[in-house]
Amino acid sequence: MKNLNILSLLVIVSLLFAVQPASAVVSVQNSKETTSISKKDLKKQERMEKLMDKIQKKMDKMESKGIDKNDPVGKWLWFAILAWILAIVLYILAAFTFGAFWYIAYLASLAGTIFFVIWLLKVLEVID
Repeated sequence: MKNLNILSLLVIVSLLFAVQPASAVVSVQNSKETTSISKKDLKKQERMEKLMDKIQKKMDKMESKGIDKNDPVGKWLWFAILAWILAIVLYILAAFTFGAFWYIAYLASLAGTIFFVIWLLKVLEVID
């Protein structure tokens, strides 16, 4: 039985090597015709522009409050906060599902603590 399993595994692996990879051929034509945009595509584009405007306003508001996303020290505190929020959500989810979320939540809380320690050491200028 063991030899049959090994033989079947070798056959499957050899078949995977024999299969040719698929490749797509895309041809680009130089046409001078203008394509018309459908109303559905136009609405999607308008929604995306509105969404980008909202995101830009929120980024401006964050920067006015003193939150700088490019701050090399402050980013560690944000990583810690996000990791702890993720851990809390996963702990709550694990309480209802009894799954492997306990381990992932534990790792997220551990990562949050490590990020906080790194932030603390950078604020106190112990490390660069």
